[in-house]
Amino acid sequence: MYFSRITFNTATMDPNEFVALSKGDLYAIHTVLWRLFPDDPDAKRDFLFRKAINNSWPFFYMVSQRQPQAPNKTIKIETKVYQPRLDLGHHLSFNLRVNPVITKKNSTGKRIRHDVVMNNKCNCAYPFSIEDRISSGQLEHTAGITWLSARAEQMGCEFDTEALRVYGYQQHRFKSRKQKELIKFSSLDFSGRLIVTEPDKFRHALFNGIGPAKAFGCGLMLVRRT
Repeated sequence: MYFSRITFNTATMDPNEFVALSKGDLYAIHTVLWRLFPDDPDAKRDFLFRKAINNSWPFFYMVSQRQPQAPNKTIKIETKVYQPRLDLGHHLSFNLRVNPVITKKNSTGKRIRHDVVMNNKCNCAYPFSIEDRISSGQLEHTAGITWLSARAEQMGCEFDTEALRVYGYQQHRFKSRKQKELIKFSSLDFSGRLIVTEPDKFRHALFNGIGPAKAFGCGLMLVRRT
């Protein structure tokens, strides 16, 4: 596996493309990152990525099975082999963006994905007093912690829920050039601390991502030792 940091030379980059990346145009981002793997254009996506901002300029972190290649001098790629040493009981800080969903059956028995934040808001029975109503931030926090904690065992870790930050809830809607239907998903950000309980499972989560919408910048967990 490879871990990469991808930056752009704004002086030589197509202005329209750079504006699209800066605004978070998910189709443009998807297109630009696919160009970094020209050796097999028919291959399935085998990378995770996460958009970040530095001094108002976008850049990307990426974990990939293949080593990305810069197609021109506009793109700079810093890459290293990604073989994290993980032992039982390791304490790590982490940062994560996910598409948090739960699956429910509708009236016809079909399994449908639901945004956990909106599901939590719809299920919340508000009290009569406006002052006592639960804020949207509290609902997002509760829904996020519940969703992530339910996946801890499968991920091979244990989260410090007291130190867990839940923030950045967004709803995304866009169309690709190949699809007529609107693509819709939500994202939620987490940061905090965890303990590795099963190193092999946790390594699998780092390499393969967490949750759906990985093609749109969700699922990549960034970690460092504490």
